[in-house]
Amino acid sequence: MSTGVILPSDQGPGGGEPFETGPDADERLAVPAIDVRLGDRVPLMFGDHARQRIRRAVDRAPSPITSIRVRLSDHHDSAVANPFVAQADIATSRAIRVQVTGMTLPDVVEALQARTRSRLRSLACSGALGWERCRPQASTLLYVRPVRQRTVVRTKSFHLYRRTAADAAIDMALMDYPFEMFHESGVRTESFLYQTAKGDYRLTRLDPRPPSIIPGDLPITVDKAPAPELDRYEALDRLALSGSPFLFYRDRALARGCVLYHRYDGYYGFITSRR
Repeated sequence: MSTGVILPSDQGPGGGEPFETGPDADERLAVPAIDVRLGDRVPLMFGDHARQRIRRAVDRAPSPITSIRVRLSDHHDSAVANPFVAQADIATSRAIRVQVTGMTLPDVVEALQARTRSRLRSLACSGALGWERCRPQASTLLYVRPVRQRTVVRTKSFHLYRRTAADAAIDMALMDYPFEMFHESGVRTESFLYQTAKGDYRLTRLDPRPPSIIPGDLPITVDKAPAPELDRYEALDRLALSGSPFLFYRDRALARGCVLYHRYDGYYGFITSRR
């Protein structure tokens, strides 16, 4: 996303604007300055509008917030249905990321406010998600680029956390991620969790032999077949032909799990684990 304009912070003399943590709160916590970044074609007035809406969304946050960053982007040059993208990254008791798309800037800012407020309320329940199954987000793919023009323009590599599928689902919901790659606790294999269009969870593993260890009450389907073993070119071809937004596979050269996915601009992104 473009960050063509960075608006001045709204931090006041006291370091931020105070808010109550709940109806019976006996102390007031400060909302930090909200960092707003705008795409090149987003009018400045919507930056102020987004800042006010997000400030209202966090006024009942369950725990102190240390930073808030908001981004608004306009992709009218390549959009299909929802050209505007809004994202909020909030650092509180755990990181929260909220991303929405919309047909107009007022719509997308309003949706960002509502989803941010809902996300913070969920975080307050049972200290994590209170088990709210978040609705899967509409795809942020804004441009169906011709296959011959698609290339991998971003590569990310990181250490995978060891966790259960239920823990991975919580992270997906809090961060608006369509999938999560992780080391599954008790199984000793790289696993890939994602939500279907209906909101159901599916789990794919590199190794199909481990027992089905899924602590918690997460409704989930485990694929019987392992992730396919492919080289990079085979994986790109399979993703292009599948119509899916992403592909989890065992890379033949790297000998580890990798993910190819469609970016919002129609190009590809690539994720693998770091060893």
